[in-house]
Amino acid sequence: FAAANTMDPTATTAPVGSSDAVIVLKLTGLSSEITKQILENYISTKADDDVEVKSVTLLGGGNALASVSGFIDVNSFLQRRHKISGKLIEITVCKEPPQHEQEDNDAKPVKDSIIPDTIEVTGEDVSNTAVLEMYFQGLKSGGGRDKEVEWIKCVAEGVVHIKFSSTEDADAVMAQKVHTVMKKKINVRFVPAPAPTDYEKDKLIVKSIPEGIEKYVFVMFVEGRLGLDVDDDFSVDFRKTC
Repeated sequence: FAAANTMDPTATTAPVGSSDAVIVLKLTGLSSEITKQILENYISTKADDDVEVKSVTLLGGGNALASVSGFIDVNSFLQRRHKISGKLIEITVCKEPPQHEQEDNDAKPVKDSIIPDTIEVTGEDVSNTAVLEMYFQGLKSGGGRDKEVEWIKCVAEGVVHIKFSSTEDADAVMAQKVHTVMKKKINVRFVPAPAPTDYEKDKLIVKSIPEGIEKYVFVMFVEGRLGLDVDDDFSVDFRKTC
């Protein structure tokens, strides 16, 4: 669905011409992989040139808040069709976010809420993945030792994900408070774990299949170990994910 004028009970319409005022935008319908940097980049790109994104708060459940200033006519921005990472979202203006939705920025990440061997890197210019890989493999990225990067990829503009071969390597990086690459400070955090999904009870999910394993090899493995026949006893939905 597209952004609309209809607001929820916590939303209001911002006046035209109040460019100095700080406005809190509420974004709903977000994908689970959306980060603060992605939202900040989106608003900065789609809004007026003078608009400044002061902060972004992820609330969970596909919702986020963004404090912005510099809007001349925020209503025209709200009425546009907003789409992030291929998904339509809704943007409204909040009077004041409910207290229970406030994000605790000082809280330590819960183990089940993160991917413990994968970090997210954001910054002004993190597009050079070769330089990033060299940095995070080396001593200066934390722990006083070399680390092994399994893969590195750019997931959005200004956002890079890096998977280490061990959680110890990722912990060593996260233990270091400040990271600087090419004389520029970069932001590092654990990648949030995807939201839990309810699956049917007659299905099994098999993870960490070695890269390069084809579907027919996996089918032969299941048949051999469990004594089942793919034609009569089971089927395989073989998905390659990052």
